[in-house]
Amino acid sequence: MFGSLRVRLPLVFVGGILLAGVLTAVVSIRLFQQFAHDQAISKLTNEASGLAQIYTTAVNGGYGNKFNRSAPQFAAKSLETATGDKIFFVGPKQLFPGQGISGLRELKLPRNKVDWTSGKSASFTFTPPGTDRTYYAVADPILIGKTPVADLVVATPQTDVSHRVWDLIRRLLVAGVIGIVIAGLAAWMLSLKLVRPLLQLSRAADEVASGNYGVAVPAGAPGELGHLSTRFGEMATRLGE
Repeated sequence: MFGSLRVRLPLVFVGGILLAGVLTAVVSIRLFQQFAHDQAISKLTNEASGLAQIYTTAVNGGYGNKFNRSAPQFAAKSLETATGDKIFFVGPKQLFPGQGISGLRELKLPRNKVDWTSGKSASFTFTPPGTDRTYYAVADPILIGKTPVADLVVATPQTDVSHRVWDLIRRLLVAGVIGIVIAGLAAWMLSLKLVRPLLQLSRAADEVASGNYGVAVPAGAPGELGHLSTRFGEMATRLGE
């Protein structure tokens, strides 16, 4: 079965298309993974910068103010609802003396991951206490003047980014299956158009070899096959004269 061109030719076509499709899909998925990661980090960076500025303003307004040393009126929970991300606090100092840290969850991380004393932004991954999910996170400093007093950390689950990648993979699989079916049908039709004249020529050659020179050769074969059929017919006619 697999020795026939009628079978092997479509398989070669479909195999080539399948290989090209797989390579294209792998490259596309990798590029989309990187794009989704970069987009997530960019979003977290913007949110961390804005929220850190809000808390920086509140801390500077409360420090040294004898009449109003309370925490700001906004709540971390409301900010999480607005952004869709988790908000944490890294640092040893209370932002609002006597008022705790205004609902922010304290996050204890090693200095080599987040150094809140550096006054610099940082992106990293971590697993929050009590969960088994990995989060992408960006830390941005909260300052009193130019002195960092803590880091505000905004984080989103890594799985949320991965879901978008899996959505792309599912769509690529559906498109790939449809493409392979269409390519297989097209390859089969093309192989019939090419192989049928070859089979007819093969049978005509057998007839000529057995001494029958009045053989019929395929007519209307495409391209070089048509030229070969014509010349083969002329040869058979001359041999029969």
